[in-house]
Amino acid sequence: MKKIYLIFLLVISLFIFYSCTNLLSNTGTVKLSITDSPIDGANIKGVYIDVTGISYSMSTGDTGWTKLDLKEEKLFNLLEFTNGDAKIMGNFNLPAGKINQIRFFLDTNKSFIKFSNDSTTTLSIPSGDTTGYKATISGGATIPVNGQIEITADFDVRKSLNLIGNGLYKLQPTIRLIVNNQAGVIKGQITDASTDTTVFAYSNNSYNTSDIEFSSAINSSRLRDNGTFELHYLSAGTYDLVFAKFTTDGTLSLLGGISNIEVKSNQITNVPTTTINNLENVSIW
Repeated sequence: MKKIYLIFLLVISLFIFYSCTNLLSNTGTVKLSITDSPIDGANIKGVYIDVTGISYSMSTGDTGWTKLDLKEEKLFNLLEFTNGDAKIMGNFNLPAGKINQIRFFLDTNKSFIKFSNDSTTTLSIPSGDTTGYKATISGGATIPVNGQIEITADFDVRKSLNLIGNGLYKLQPTIRLIVNNQAGVIKGQITDASTDTTVFAYSNNSYNTSDIEFSSAINSSRLRDNGTFELHYLSAGTYDLVFAKFTTDGTLSLLGGISNIEVKSNQITNVPTTTINNLENVSIW
């Protein structure tokens, strides 16, 4: 009798084990992070957003949205995560398959701007806590069975932040989603450039000198003290780099560019070290 009982327990245990294994085989993990590009305004040292919720969709349309378990609201200073730095928002267990869209919900009442003198002002985020802001993964991203995929959301504050008058700011995020192992990095150095120089990455042959606000740039980075720069989270393809710096009146002046830089997935492309005088004339591209 005792032997039969032990056999029965073994059968039940095996059934539970294989049932759990089958259940787990239908899921994978999404590691979601947040990053940003440097802002033009030198007097702003913090753009704080309060993330109250995140949803995802496996659909390419505006259907099938499911809320993620964020555990708690999270306050981020986007300017802390530039030049390739990123902050993990969470690791989420999701059904295996292709994820196409992510929506971020932001609380405008708890989001704010901090200036260099430590004063603050309210940050208006229209519809941030109602419809939120949707971002699409180009071509979608496959969540592997029992595996992990890493996705980074680039909020790109320099495109999203607008001064609307009377010292008030409005944020309308233009979020770009990047699958980390499908993205590459560009690194380089302009030896005689100052730290107020910014490099902008454009898709090959897409830059136009009329784009004085660099609104069509895919990514940007501020040069370090030694003139080095890094552009992260770039999809595989060919890029042109445009270099510009702030003038005393706050506008940007063009310094030149470097064209036809090939980026490959999960690789670093090193651009030969150069000087400002050796940059290409972007007006004749």
